[in-house]
Amino acid sequence: MSDSDIKLTFVSLKDYFDAKINSLREFTDLHFRLSAVAIEKTEEKIDIRLHSLNGLTQILKDQNVNFVTKSEHEAIRKEINNIYRLVYIGVGIIITIEFLFKYLH
Repeated sequence: MSDSDIKLTFVSLKDYFDAKINSLREFTDLHFRLSAVAIEKTEEKIDIRLHSLNGLTQILKDQNVNFVTKSEHEAIRKEINNIYRLVYIGVGIIITIEFLFKYLH
């Protein structure tokens, strides 16, 4: 490229700054529009996730109704242990009676 191919264009300082300001305005407008689209998509995704979590929360609440509380579990466990104890005592008594009848006759 030679010096004769270069064309210099002189513009006034006002026109130069007006062009820069318009370019910046277009850039910021585009940026705000793209940001708005991104925010809208993000909000949609968050709404979908929250809806899923609300469904999961309801499922957990429904399941929680069927669960035994710790105090109920302890009471049932004590009752079962009492029944086991009575069964073991009964089995022990039966074995003792069988032993007595078998070897004392």
